[in-house]
Amino acid sequence: MSKGKLYPATFTMPNGQRKYVRAKSKEELERKVTQLKMEMRAGVDISDNTTFGEFTQMWVDTYKRPNLTKKSMDDILHLLNNKVMPSLAEMRLKDIKPMHIIQMMSARPELSHRSQSKALSYTRSIFNAAVDNGLIMRSPVPPFASNVT
Repeated sequence: MSKGKLYPATFTMPNGQRKYVRAKSKEELERKVTQLKMEMRAGVDISDNTTFGEFTQMWVDTYKRPNLTKKSMDDILHLLNNKVMPSLAEMRLKDIKPMHIIQMMSARPELSHRSQSKALSYTRSIFNAAVDNGLIMRSPVPPFASNVT
């Protein structure tokens, strides 16, 4: 069984590392390279492979833990661990798309509307922090995601 031809491209990032890109067509390759260059110009660290789970732990430790009581912290961790993390924890931040957020929100319909709203709010805050820290270009959390549940 033949895999088909892949078109390769290489370019050097500002830190001196090389980035390798492959695609099934020249048009797709050009689109991928253009997207990566646009992200680099926007200040995104395209060499970063941080997972959602890793970044969420940093977000909790940096943004939440210093400012909240133990009870509030336990509530946030319970919601993140039971609603958000099962769907997204192992995925790289830059690979998560709006479709993944919608699937996450639909995966636990038994949760109350309030819990769903909180989970979406925390997820949006995590991705906004990732944008602020130059790990992704924009948040994948769609503005209409709360209406999907």
